[in-house]
Amino acid sequence: MEGIIFDIKRFALHDGPGIRTTVFFKGCPMRCWWCHNPEGIDPESTLINKEVAMGEKRITVKQELGKAYTVEALVQELEKDRVFMDESNGGITLSGGEPLLQHEFIMELLPILKQRGFHVTIDTCGYVNSVVMAASMPFADLYLFDIKHMNESEHLKYTGAMLSTVLKNLRLVADSGGRIRVRIPYIPSINGTDEIAVKYLSTLQPIATAVDAVDILPYHKIAANKYVRFNMENKMDGIAEPDEEQTNAFAEVFRNAGYKVTIGG
Repeated sequence: MEGIIFDIKRFALHDGPGIRTTVFFKGCPMRCWWCHNPEGIDPESTLINKEVAMGEKRITVKQELGKAYTVEALVQELEKDRVFMDESNGGITLSGGEPLLQHEFIMELLPILKQRGFHVTIDTCGYVNSVVMAASMPFADLYLFDIKHMNESEHLKYTGAMLSTVLKNLRLVADSGGRIRVRIPYIPSINGTDEIAVKYLSTLQPIATAVDAVDILPYHKIAANKYVRFNMENKMDGIAEPDEEQTNAFAEVFRNAGYKVTIGG
């Protein structure tokens, strides 16, 4: 069994508690306009042209996006960082893309991580088969659960996925005793209205005891160059980044409702 991974980020501080190693799995069922990892959408390994500098010259080389790992090879890679995880009460975060899309590989990996005592966080968009979500639960200590929008038609427009499926899985995790950090990408012109904020609160209220925190992730244009490099359409071209005042005002709605809130993860 092999999994396709496009990045392994060490010393991550915003993907769960402590110092973490974050594994980015290829493949995502959503097509979010603001995706910061567009190279992770395609589930297959792909080759792109990349310019590199050699002295005063620039040459074009082939870069592979996505590397195949066996479970054993990935676990060996993750063990290299155990000392930092143990000293900081950190662990491993499975991200993407959508890690649960590669569910056969994940379900072979998770029991081994559990057996070895790693704290495991799953960063998910929630748009997966509920059977797969349920199967991951005995092995996950925390879910970073993205909720992109609170209007069904707008969610479909901006992500290509049904909100109802995401919320069904959110309730499944909460009702089954899972711990959740809700992650909300904040784009004022798309999901930053008072009406949408109220809908977020209404959705979270029945599962509030399962929610450890709400992470407000303000939209930024840092990934714009990726769309150029990968020859992909950037649907966010011209969309403004929120300023600090706007972001703090949106975050305050959740603080006032009693949630621990972070900005930027």
